[in-house]
Amino acid sequence: MKVSAPQEISTKVQGNHVLKIKVELDTRPPGDFDIEVRDLMRPIPFQVKTMPMHDLFAGKCHACLAREWKGRVKGRDFYDYLWYLRKRVPVNVNHLEARLVQSGHWDLTTDGELTLEKVKNLFVKKFEMLDIAKAKADVFIFLDERERQGLEMWSKEFFVASLRELNEYKP
Repeated sequence: MKVSAPQEISTKVQGNHVLKIKVELDTRPPGDFDIEVRDLMRPIPFQVKTMPMHDLFAGKCHACLAREWKGRVKGRDFYDYLWYLRKRVPVNVNHLEARLVQSGHWDLTTDGELTLEKVKNLFVKKFEMLDIAKAKADVFIFLDERERQGLEMWSKEFFVASLRELNEYKP
């Protein structure tokens, strides 16, 4: 599908290049999340409705914990998980619980209410099973040389230690 763009954008992209934009829409979003309107100035001024960072982080935590991608590791999820931790974004545990329940990875009847401590325990189990080499290989091609050096730290112990930085969003 071709989309026309204002001249101030179209002149910045060479005519023979293809610009791909992936849009994901959740037609059955789980509950316990907020929506905010953000004003962005680039490439041109516009507004977008989005979830706040703590809810987006809950979605990324869900991807790390529950994504089953034909047995393959999606290292990009774990790279993004670390990005949220570096930004000190707290996770909305209530929204994470709603996502895990919806996907069948958490049962309130048998597992009880999800708490930050239970989230950390889920991550420890995930990190113990994580194929670190495959996670690194998946994300490697997307990184520049400096960022690739950071992959050297990736290990099960490193990811378990990262949980010290995981905090809960409190509205």
